[in-house]
Amino acid sequence: NNYFKEDDKINFSDPVDIIFTKEGDYYILDKKSGWVHKFQYDGNYLFSIGRGGVFNLQTFDDKKSSPKNILSDGYFNNPEGITVDRYGNIFIVDTGNNRIQKFDNNGNFLLKITNLKNPRGLYADDFLFIADTGNNLVKKYSTDGTLIGTFDGLHNSSGFGSDIHSEKNIFLSHPVKILSDEYDRLIILEETTNKINLVL
Repeated sequence: NNYFKEDDKINFSDPVDIIFTKEGDYYILDKKSGWVHKFQYDGNYLFSIGRGGVFNLQTFDDKKSSPKNILSDGYFNNPEGITVDRYGNIFIVDTGNNRIQKFDNNGNFLLKITNLKNPRGLYADDFLFIADTGNNLVKKYSTDGTLIGTFDGLHNSSGFGSDIHSEKNIFLSHPVKILSDEYDRLIILEETTNKINLVL
């Protein structure tokens, strides 16, 4: 029964993503277990997000998931991505529940973004960009969860930016990860083409 805790250390079952804060702390996303763990820059464990709340090592073993709660706020179903914005807020791609969940830097739930299909990745700066994989779109949101625009590789809504275009000039095909380079250009990794698409 000590699946997540052993000798006061966190065990991982399927870690798939990691993100650092500007202070040097970092979050590790464990897909199979549905937990997000935060550590200080020196590796000291701080807390975990999942199962509907924020927990530390002392309360870990008592927190179990149940299917009826999987859609509740703070629960994750096969999460696949994580990022932080410039204010330290955390955004988690809750892939199996077709949504994004936002938390503050103490792990408290703030909001969720729905109307997505199998989202797989995201990137945050002044805005939030989501790889809406199942819809072959990248969606742009304000960090308070308001939809601004969409981009499919060839066409973009006005809110996304009128001068936005894809370097490849083709439709997106299962976008799964989003990053930004030093020129603030979006870099989109597409799963079905196994290629990188640079958005200018």
